[in-house]
Amino acid sequence: MTHRSKMITSIRIATTRAIRQTKEAVMRKLLPVLILALTLTAIVGAQTAVTPAGSGAESDPYQITELGNLVWMGNTVSSSSGKYYKMLNDIDATATITWNNGAGFEPIGSETAQFIGVFDGNGKKISELTISSSEIYNLGFFGCVGANGIIKNLGIEGTKISTMNWNPISIGALAGISFGSIVNCYTTSSLIAITTSDSYSCNVGGLVGLTLGTISDCYAMNNEMRVSSYASSVGGLVGRQDKGTIANCYAMNNYSYWNTENRGGGLVGSSCGSIVNCYTMGSFSGIFGVFGGLVGDSSGTITKCYSTVNSSGGYVGGLVGTGDGTITNCYASGSVIGSEYAGGLVGSGSGRIENCFATGDVSLNVEWASAGGLCGLHRGTIENCYATGHVSGFMSYFAIGGLVGQDGGSTMTIVRNCYYDSQTTGYINGIGTPKTTAEMYQQSTFSDWDFDNVWCLSASYPLLRCFVDSGLINAFIDPPEAVYSNAKWSYNGGISWFDNGVQINVAVSNYTIMFSDIDGWATPQAESVGVESSKLSTVIGTYKKLHDIVLVASDFNSGVEASIEPGTKVDFSWDVTADSEIAEPFWCEVFGSKTGGFDQLRTGVTLTSSYKAPGMDLSEHIAPSSLILNSISDGVYTLMPSVNRGSLPESSRIEEADYVNNWMSVAGKRLSIRNTKSAVLDLQVVDASMSINPSNPKRVTVTGKMKNDSGVNLTKPGAWVEVFYGTLTAEGMLMPQGTIGAGQNINTLAAGESAEFSLSGTVPAGVANRALAVIVDSTDIVPETNEVNNSQLFYDPLILPPGKDNGIDLAITNMTVDAAQLAPNQVAPESKLKYSVTVQNKGTTMPSEQVYLELFASQNGGVSNVPGVSLTWSEKITAPALGETQTYNFEKTINSIGDGMYTLVAEVNRDGASTNPGDMTPLDNKFAYSAGRVSLSTPAIAGTRNIVWSEGPTFTQSGGKVTVSGTIKNVGNATTRAFWTEAFVGTVQEKTGYFYKDTNTVFAGGINCTLKANEEKAITLTGTVPAGKVVGVLADSTDTVPETDETDNYDYSELTK
Repeated sequence: MTHRSKMITSIRIATTRAIRQTKEAVMRKLLPVLILALTLTAIVGAQTAVTPAGSGAESDPYQITELGNLVWMGNTVSSSSGKYYKMLNDIDATATITWNNGAGFEPIGSETAQFIGVFDGNGKKISELTISSSEIYNLGFFGCVGANGIIKNLGIEGTKISTMNWNPISIGALAGISFGSIVNCYTTSSLIAITTSDSYSCNVGGLVGLTLGTISDCYAMNNEMRVSSYASSVGGLVGRQDKGTIANCYAMNNYSYWNTENRGGGLVGSSCGSIVNCYTMGSFSGIFGVFGGLVGDSSGTITKCYSTVNSSGGYVGGLVGTGDGTITNCYASGSVIGSEYAGGLVGSGSGRIENCFATGDVSLNVEWASAGGLCGLHRGTIENCYATGHVSGFMSYFAIGGLVGQDGGSTMTIVRNCYYDSQTTGYINGIGTPKTTAEMYQQSTFSDWDFDNVWCLSASYPLLRCFVDSGLINAFIDPPEAVYSNAKWSYNGGISWFDNGVQINVAVSNYTIMFSDIDGWATPQAESVGVESSKLSTVIGTYKKLHDIVLVASDFNSGVEASIEPGTKVDFSWDVTADSEIAEPFWCEVFGSKTGGFDQLRTGVTLTSSYKAPGMDLSEHIAPSSLILNSISDGVYTLMPSVNRGSLPESSRIEEADYVNNWMSVAGKRLSIRNTKSAVLDLQVVDASMSINPSNPKRVTVTGKMKNDSGVNLTKPGAWVEVFYGTLTAEGMLMPQGTIGAGQNINTLAAGESAEFSLSGTVPAGVANRALAVIVDSTDIVPETNEVNNSQLFYDPLILPPGKDNGIDLAITNMTVDAAQLAPNQVAPESKLKYSVTVQNKGTTMPSEQVYLELFASQNGGVSNVPGVSLTWSEKITAPALGETQTYNFEKTINSIGDGMYTLVAEVNRDGASTNPGDMTPLDNKFAYSAGRVSLSTPAIAGTRNIVWSEGPTFTQSGGKVTVSGTIKNVGNATTRAFWTEAFVGTVQEKTGYFYKDTNTVFAGGINCTLKANEEKAITLTGTVPAGKVVGVLADSTDTVPETDETDNYDYSELTK
C-alpha cells in the first residue's frame, strides 16, 4: 500500500467507523422506504421489446422512438458491435417505475455483454428513468459501455437509481462503467441512493460511475447522490477514473450524502487518468474524508482546470483533496474548511504543481491540523504559483502558512518562484515568498514567470492565459520633454508604472490608463481603453507645460459714484503677470458678490460680458472696451475678477499648477446696479408635476414647462430653473434646506413660447418628509414685475404644522402698494412704504388680544422670506368682527435688509410670532403681492461704516464641533444699522479656492448687533461640522450695512478632521 493510501485509510478510523455505522443504519432504514415508494404501483412483468425501424448501418441507423426500443436494445446488446442507433425524439420513461416488480428499467449492457455500438442521442433526452436493483453490479441507462462503444448527444434527466448491493458496484445516471467514448452528454436532477457492505467500495458519478475510456464535452448538474459505503469514490460527473481522458466537462450544484471515509470531488471522486479543460461551480455539499473542489484523490494529470466550489472535509483542497499526480495551469477560488490538511488548491499532495494559484479562504475546524493558502501539506515540487486567500486555524504542532502549511523537508519539498499575499493571507513568514498586495499586482514581482505564453496581467493579480483571452496594451507619452522628466503610465490604478511605449500583455477587458504627475506639467486625463484578444491597443498621453498666471490687481470706476443699469459698458481692467510668455488665448471674467467676496453671487452668469485675451507677455494690463453689464438684479456688489479660471472646461483654459492666485476681490469700492426700465417679461411655471422613485423614496424627478407669458423674447443669459426642498411654516412658507441637484438653464425663450424642464435628485430626509418648490428664474436675473407665478410647491399635507383648535380663522384677501414706490422706482431704508392689507375674519371666536400684521420681503416670488427680519416694522391690529372684512392702511418705515428687488409678502396672526394665538387654517394667513416689486437701494449717507475683524477670527475644533471666536469692530465714524454675524459650513473648490456654502448644513444661530464708531464686540459661535468641510465666518452676512469695503468682513477655517 502506498504512503498516500495508508494516509487516506488512517483518517480517524475509530471516529469515522462510528459515524459510518450510524449512517449505514439510517440508510438501511431509508432505502427500503425509497424502494417501497418506487414500487407502490408496481406491476409484475416488464415492458415488451419493440424492434425499431432501420437496419443498424451507419447510413440507416436503428430509429429509437419509444421505451420498447430501449428494451429491445438491452435484449440484443450482445450483437451491438458495429451497429448504429439514433434517437428521433425525447422519451418519457416515467412508466419504468412499475416495471419488473419495482426493479424498473434493466440497464443496457453488462461487463459480460458490453454495449459496443454507436448510440446517437441526436440532441434528445430520456427523462424520469427508474432503476432499482440489488442484483446488477453496474447501474445506469447503460450498465457497461465497451471499449468500442460510443454514446453521444444524449441528455438524461430526472433518473432515479437505488440499490442495496453488497458487492462492489459502479453507478451513473448515463452509464455504470464505460470503457468507450462518451461525447456531448449530460445529466440533471437525478437521484442515486446506495448502501453496500463495508467490505466493498462503489463508484458513483452524476454521469458515469467508473470510466476507463474517454469523456468529453459533458456536464452534470443538480444531481443528488446518497452513498453509505466504505472507501467509495463519488464525483459530480464521474465517480472514478482509472485511466483515459476527461476533457471539456463541468459539474455544478450537486449534492452527496456519504460516509466520512469516502473520496469525493466536484467533478471526479478519484482519478488516475488525465483531466483537461474542466471546471466545477456552484455548491457540492456532503460528508466525506477526502474532498477536492474538482477531484478528491488524484494520481493522474490535471491541466487547465479550475473550481469555484466551497470545500470541506478531512483532507480537503479547493481543487484536489489529496494525490501524487501533476497539476498544471489550474486555479481554485472556493473557500476551504478542513480537519486534517486544508489547502486553497490541494489539501495534501506529493506530486508536481506548476503555474497554479488559489484565492479562496482556508480554515481549520480542529487542532492538530495543517493549512496553507495553496497546500496544507506538500512533499513534492511547487513552481510558479501563488495564493491570496485568508488562512486561519490553530497554531499547534502542525503548521499554518500563507502558501504551504507543512512540507516534507528540503529533500522532499521543492518550492520555486512561489509567492503569497502577506496582507490577505495574514502571514508574513513560512514556505514561499511573502509580498504585499501592491507588490502582487506588479509583473516585476514574479521573476522568471512566462508572461508571454502562460500568464497575463489583469487589474490585480496575474491570471492564466488558458482561462482568459489576452491582448497587448501600451501608451505613448508626448512630448519628449515629459518623457525625459520621467513621465510614466499605468493600467491598474497606479500600482504598476511603465515607461513610454512599453507593451504589456493583459487579460481582455476594459482598462483605465492613467499618467503619472510630474512637476511643471499638466497630467493628461485618464483614458478608458478596451483590450481585444490578440490585438494591440494604444493610448497617447499628451502632457502640457504648466504656466503660472497671476492676477496682481484689478480696478473699475463704473457704478461706483452712481448706479448703472444692465446693458451699460463697464470700464474694468486686469493687471496680470506670468512666468513665461503665453501664446494661447485665455478668458478674463468678472463675477459679483453680495458678501465682499466671501462667496459668489448665485446668478449662474458672470456680472459682465467676458473677454478673451489673445495671450500675453510676462506682464500685461488688460482693459478691453467691450465689457457690458449683464442682466443682474438691482443691488450693490463687490466685484470678483478672474483670469484663466481653473473651473473652466479643460479645453477653455490654459493648464496651470496653481489657479488660486488667478482671482481676487476688489477692495475699497463696490458697483451699484439699478434697472430704470419697466419690467416687461413674465415667466411662469406651467404643467409641473413631481414623481418619486418607487425603489428609492429619497429620489425625485420634477418636470414641467417654463412659459414666457409676455410680448418680449427672453435672451441670453436666460433663466435658471431649480428645485428647492425644506420644511414648511404653518402658513406654507418654505424654509429651504437645499436643492435636489444641478439646475437647468433655459437661455432663450421666444415671447408666448414654453420650454420643458426636467430635474432629478435626492432629498436626504426622504421626499415624503419635505416640501419641494420648483422655481423659474431662481437666481433672480430676469427683470419681472410679477414673480409670484414663477413657482409651484409640492408637499404632503401631513408635514404642515397643524392649525390651532381655537375657533380663530383670519385670512388676507387683498393687498395694495403705492404704485410710485414700485420698480423701476426705488425706495430706501428708513423711508416710508405706503401699503394696505385686507383681512377677513372667518372664525367663530374673536382673538382675545390684538394680533400682528407683518410685511416681509421675498426674492423668489413669495416661496420663502428673507430670513431674520421683516421689511417694515410689524404692527398689531384688532381683528375684524366675526364674519367681517377690514382694510388696514399703513405707512411704515422700511428696514435695512440689503439692496435688491423684492416681492412683498403680508402675514397676519403668524404662528409662533410673539403673542399671536395662531389660526385654525393658517395657509390663507399670508398674501404674496403680484402687481409689482420693490427695488430697495441704500443711498449714500453721512459718515462711514466699515466692519473688520480686530482680533481673529480663530477656529478651534473639538471632535465634530468647531468654535469660531474673535472680535469685530466698526472702524468707520458712524453707527451701523443692526446686522448679523454668521458662520457657514461649505467647501473650497480645489482648482480656484472659491468658497461654496453648503445649503444642507446649518452651523449655528448668528449674532445680531449694531456698532458705534470704533466700537467692538466679541463673537463666539459653536456648531457641528462634518469632516472634510470648511467653516467660513462673515460679518454683515445679510448685507445691511452700507460699507465701501466688505472684503475684510470674513475668514475661513482649515479643512475639518
